[in-house]
Amino acid sequence: MICGAQKAGTTSLLHYLKAHPNVIKQKVNEFAYFVLDEMYNEGYDSAFEKYFEKSSGNSNTVIAKNVGVMYMPNAIKRLHEHNPHVHVVLLLRNPVERAYSNYYYALRKGDETLESFEQAIEAEPKRLQQDAKHWRNCAYLNRGLYCNSIEEFLKYFPKKQLHIYLFENFKKEPSKICKEIFSTLNLEPNVAINYNKKHNEKASAKSSRLAKATNSKNPIKKFLKLFMGPDLRRTLKKSIQQANEISFDQPKMNAETRKKLIEYYLPYNHKLEILTGLDISSWK
Repeated sequence: MICGAQKAGTTSLLHYLKAHPNVIKQKVNEFAYFVLDEMYNEGYDSAFEKYFEKSSGNSNTVIAKNVGVMYMPNAIKRLHEHNPHVHVVLLLRNPVERAYSNYYYALRKGDETLESFEQAIEAEPKRLQQDAKHWRNCAYLNRGLYCNSIEEFLKYFPKKQLHIYLFENFKKEPSKICKEIFSTLNLEPNVAINYNKKHNEKASAKSSRLAKATNSKNPIKKFLKLFMGPDLRRTLKKSIQQANEISFDQPKMNAETRKKLIEYYLPYNHKLEILTGLDISSWK
């Protein structure tokens, strides 16, 4: 189970891993079973049928992904109850860079309404206090507190089942990390996979109104459920979003904002180093 972090290369990781011929393939980027109460209550078999392709040959290895799991203690608990022996994969990115990237991603998807990153991080505490579920995709600072998530995972899983990689290393050597994961799952690591192809790259929405119309909070989606199956809805949403996106060069972060955020994350990153033994000195 690829559990996060958001905006840390998890979509590319999923696509590389599911290219293996002996992996049951997830149809979409986020397997929502552990994070959505309604879907969880319907049962795993129902969710599996919606989200995964039918197995071919001797495939019995399931690789799933949802970046929300690591931010939801109840989802981590559900994952453990489902399979206490599951291997958990986490990609962690410099939280300052992750937060900034997340802001522009939220703009692109129609979740963000504020015109600057500085306004958004100032508004975050109040937003999360008002309705954390509604504003989860705009939790720019909160989703970089990796040590809190690691502590939650360690309540349920031994360290040997947590496979933690840095986004910076994954970006440089995706094949190395994927081969390690394949070997952990007793799969042939040396298979033909295009590791040069990137997924979920930076983009901007041509129309903010259209972006908002396709996001998860739009009531139109409930109406479409009456007439369309899940596969058709996903295909329609993806087509609209792709047509509404243009390539985008993310501007540089304000130097004073960067300095402020580096200082903000220092104690959390120090705790992360103690928990994991990772060398994250470059983040400081």
